[in-house]
Amino acid sequence: MTPCTQPDFSDLRSRGTFQYLRHILASALPPPADDTPEAHEQHMVAAAVQVAALCPATVAEALLAAQYVAASVHALDCLRLARAYEAQPRLAEKCRAQSLSMMRQSQSALRALQALQVERRKRDADQARAEAAADHQRAAMAAMLNEPPVERPAPVAPPAAAVAKAPPPAIYPQTPMPDLARLPPADAALLRALVSGRALNETKSYKSKL
Repeated sequence: MTPCTQPDFSDLRSRGTFQYLRHILASALPPPADDTPEAHEQHMVAAAVQVAALCPATVAEALLAAQYVAASVHALDCLRLARAYEAQPRLAEKCRAQSLSMMRQSQSALRALQALQVERRKRDADQARAEAAADHQRAAMAAMLNEPPVERPAPVAPPAAAVAKAPPPAIYPQTPMPDLARLPPADAALLRALVSGRALNETKSYKSKL
């Protein structure tokens, strides 16, 4: 377990943060074996002591510590259930498998917490980096807690004059039909040539008559 070395509690100075972490633990922990108010309170106090023993100095570290504690308690509770279901081998085996899974989750959270603490200590050793990180954190907290949410402007419909109108359909002049009564009678030889496909010369002579 990582020893406590003068952590900076400026991130955790808000009582609301502590209440939030307590709420996370209370909702994430399995119920105690005895369903009484005293047992629930002892359960919560024990979990809080375990989180404090990990010495979280920032909210991110506290969340990882809470994840580790909650997963560890669930792993132990699954082992308790496996023992309670010894007469039912299938249920007992499922409880043991779930316990193993929660143990892996708890160890993963612990490794992430330790890596975050190592990085923080390296940063705190450099005064310039520590001050820059503190300024960035204060700005982020101010932006998230104090400033009102950014409201997106409602879309504005374009004015009616700016809406492109579809062009009117094109109107083509109508060509009058010829008066069939004034046409000369068709040449019988020309009709035979048109039908037979040998009408080039006859067609020219017929057009000259029109």
